[in-house]
Amino acid sequence: MDLLASLNIDALPEQQTRISDDRVRSALEKDPDIKLGFNACCNCGCSIDDKTSVACKGCKRVLYCSNKCRAEDADPPPIPDVGDEEEMMPEALGHSSIMCALLRLCDDDEDADERRNSKNKTAAAVGKETNKQNADDRVRSELESYPATLANIITDGPCYQEVLLSSSRSKRKELVVHVIGASYEAELWYNLEDAADAYSEALENLAITKKVRTVRIIFIGPECPKDDVNEERDMGNNTRLILETSRQNYDKSLSTTAANLLVFFNPGFTCPDYDWGSALSHIKPGTPFLVTTNTEMEGISDVQYLHERGWMDNIPPGIEDIIMGESGGNMKEEGKGCTSFFSENPYAGSRVRQSGTMANDLYVKNKWVFGGFFGKESATKPVSSKRKNEEKSNEDQNLPPLKKKHKVKGSGNSKKKNPALI
Repeated sequence: MDLLASLNIDALPEQQTRISDDRVRSALEKDPDIKLGFNACCNCGCSIDDKTSVACKGCKRVLYCSNKCRAEDADPPPIPDVGDEEEMMPEALGHSSIMCALLRLCDDDEDADERRNSKNKTAAAVGKETNKQNADDRVRSELESYPATLANIITDGPCYQEVLLSSSRSKRKELVVHVIGASYEAELWYNLEDAADAYSEALENLAITKKVRTVRIIFIGPECPKDDVNEERDMGNNTRLILETSRQNYDKSLSTTAANLLVFFNPGFTCPDYDWGSALSHIKPGTPFLVTTNTEMEGISDVQYLHERGWMDNIPPGIEDIIMGESGGNMKEEGKGCTSFFSENPYAGSRVRQSGTMANDLYVKNKWVFGGFFGKESATKPVSSKRKNEEKSNEDQNLPPLKKKHKVKGSGNSKKKNPALI
């Protein structure tokens, strides 16, 4: 991400709100729904309001009960005593200068979002022209991450190659993709024509190289447009995109054209506000699927959610020990023969957002991605030996490797709740 490179940091610091302080722990135990840095002091957890709060002077997006707490939260964390041979998970940074710089950009991006979605395109158009353009570009990159992720991960992912081949060999040469839990403001860009153009451009290479004549994407969810939409685009070389919407829950959409492949963008499987059980129970076992999440922790939680309910047989290499504990060592050796994957998403955008529950937590939409076959592995269609030899291994994917981490006591990455949901 160019923005992070300009700040001389390698990766986005996602969960950086400090919760190891006894005062914060006590406040969270009394009321798990408090919002640190919003209605509770981000440093000590005590209750605050607009009259008593003290905001960060730089970004003005993190609140404290006093100047003392504000200063303490900006102090660097102590260096933990961990052996050099062990890769460790760093202590939460709190409200460091890096966090403050990233949070200041959120204001620019929110103004750009308002300009994009407002009929008055000059709305909130304040600040330097360069800053406005950069913010517009970041907002655009977030929207483009939806079609870019869908097209590129499916094109390269080993678990999707068999369904792409069968689609190209079918009579209609059609690939049907269901995007489940879709919304007008995210996957559909607030603008269906622009969204159709973007998906068409992103999927053109897949259609041509995989010899699929028609790519039909059906966006399904209660937050889709009230009136069902059918947009069609010519992608060239005798290929076309058909974009449809269906405003209903997935378990009520049984009349929809059957899917070859399923996509979930930031579904929040573990979020208590959503109930995915009924929808997921209607999915045909063996169907390949793709899921994106906003944070690594949320992605791991979603994998665990699916695995514990029998909806994901294979745990992706690199996170078995996190989900299974010591028994993770009994999984397939180093991921050999594994049909699932988990990785940082190279096609995510550059817009950084602030969590609504932990003020020093950041996320990027679609930043993490995982996938495989839905349900028990035995339910997947057997692949011929010839096809197995032709398929890429997980290591061949154009995805960055997942680093194995060891938690440090008091780490800010041990929150019980997901800080970043749709």
